[in-house]
Amino acid sequence: MTKACGMRHAGAETLAVLGAYCRSIQVGCYDLAMPDITYAGGDEKFRRLAALAQNAGIDTAPTTQNGPDILPLAVQFG
Repeated sequence: MTKACGMRHAGAETLAVLGAYCRSIQVGCYDLAMPDITYAGGDEKFRRLAALAQNAGIDTAPTTQNGPDILPLAVQFG
């Protein structure tokens, strides 16, 4: 629906379980995956999530809702 309107659907900020993230990628829930580095469980798990999305042709944009302490880590992957 959003693609037909020329809009991209972004999300997955609060998914913390790898299985839920994989399922959302497989069924094409998002055009842009935005996992939160803190919810993902750190930079290594974030890298795995980003690789899954990119292998499926989905862009990734890191996000964080946890303030300035984690921001440098999010920017590193941006």
